Amino acid sequence: MGPFRRQLILFMASAAPAMAEVCDKARPGWTPGDGPLGLWGELAAFVATPAMLAIVAALVAGWYFRQQVLLSAVMLGCLVFGIPQRWPVNPDLIAAARAEGCMGPPTLVIGLLALIWCGAAVGLFVRRKRVT
Repeated sequence: MGPFRRQLILFMASAAPAMAEVCDKARPGWTPGDGPLGLWGELAAFVATPAMLAIVAALVAGWYFRQQVLLSAVMLGCLVFGIPQRWPVNPDLIAAARAEGCMGPPTLVIGLLALIWCGAAVGLFVRRKRVT
């Protein structure tokens, strides 16, 4: 057994405990018995966050009261939450969490954020006709 293979085995053995701790930090309520998260599970986990609920509440309030500041904040919030979904800060950590099963692909999350962003843009740029 050569030195490369020996170091590779040592690396793989030392990486296993670190990978086991990824899901404890990324998704504290997830257990391996729940099964791996797919597209819909990742969307449900993201929608249940307080920040996402605040974005949806600000979108509804911005539409209802026609507040440009709220709609602009919603657009900015969608970008703030969407960019790390597409380009994560620590891709190795995300890859380890996906391999373990506690995170799913962010496709539907990005699509929902894009839909909310478009809804805020429509509310921001489309004016209501004034009845006189």
